[in-house]
Amino acid sequence: MSTSALDLIIHKLQKKQYSVILLSEFKEILLSCFDEKLSESRIYKLTYQLRNKWYIISLKKDILYIIDPNKDTDNELIEEQQYWTLLKDHCDNSCWNNRYIWWLTALEFQLHYSNITIPEEIIVFNGKKQAIETVIFDKKVNFKTYSSKGKNIFPVLHKQTNKLRIKWNNIVYANLELAMLECLYNPSPSNQNYIDTLILKAIRQNQKTLSLTNITPIIKAGKHNSSINRLKDLTKKSFPELTQTLEILIKKYWTML
Repeated sequence: MSTSALDLIIHKLQKKQYSVILLSEFKEILLSCFDEKLSESRIYKLTYQLRNKWYIISLKKDILYIIDPNKDTDNELIEEQQYWTLLKDHCDNSCWNNRYIWWLTALEFQLHYSNITIPEEIIVFNGKKQAIETVIFDKKVNFKTYSSKGKNIFPVLHKQTNKLRIKWNNIVYANLELAMLECLYNPSPSNQNYIDTLILKAIRQNQKTLSLTNITPIIKAGKHNSSINRLKDLTKKSFPELTQTLEILIKKYWTML
């Protein structure tokens, strides 16, 4: 590669420093710096060379990040800045608007609006896709679907969601009632105490807005039946009135439980 071509590539990359760039867009930059057509092999070698010189790093397949080779690269900071946007874009391309964040992350959202920790693996419930894929670096998104009696119940559960704005992105997640039931469904022994503590804390903070009428359509859909009994047992000591309401719901819909 000639010095002039290299200088031109670097100059163009510097204009996009500290930004996410698609591999296809990066290739267009390379091609624009040469008069002749470049082979895929040549493009690969140029990409490898620029990565080794710390002008770019790979966030995941086909997604690059433009950095300053004269400064230390802080992957944690890049992750913090880019995670939610990359997650939203990934979900938009995978399942459009039909999804929500569920399980433990959704429960944590009820309590930690101002200080949300990026999970190692985030679970996204949707109507059609099951797969584990990369969001950024080693952080994963686990797409899940589930049904009840052979019927896709995503449309029912998707109504039990809230929105939270993080880093200019609207994130859809399970509301408190649904998040509690999802977390109480077959919890692992290692998470049980943490989940129980979070649920009790979330109920305490949201007693005025907690709506058990949101649980009714979930029961009718035939999902999280065992979770309702676990929630009843969990709340006996701290929230006896809530326990009584749950007992009424269980008695009313016992044929579905």
